[in-house]
Amino acid sequence: MTRLLCISFTGLLRELSEGALRPEELEHALFYFGCIREHAMAPGASGESDERNYFKGGHEAHAALVPILQRAEAEGRVAWRERGERSSYQTLNGLLERNGLKRLPEAPSQYSYVGVVHDMAEANPDVRVVA
Repeated sequence: MTRLLCISFTGLLRELSEGALRPEELEHALFYFGCIREHAMAPGASGESDERNYFKGGHEAHAALVPILQRAEAEGRVAWRERGERSSYQTLNGLLERNGLKRLPEAPSQYSYVGVVHDMAEANPDVRVVA
């Protein structure tokens, strides 16, 4: 079984909605989204966009995702970005190390999904990144 690192909430919701991923494939996944916890648990609740509406089956996919995220939190497989804070390699690296994976280079440039996908392929080639 391939381990997953999910770095895009919208990308994960899309893959679940389209059937490209099944909820049971997330049982050992790591999560570090670009959004804050409150948004991932209740998209649109604060007047922001609601990604559940972007995809057919988005609400059902989200309903399956929330208990998975809650379990992952309890197991130390989630790192959340705080409101007003940018995603960072430092936070991601802490999550990776706590879960037995190699750190990524902390690039001087801004954190990016493309950079994470590239660096994970080199540092942890057995981990698939959902972006």
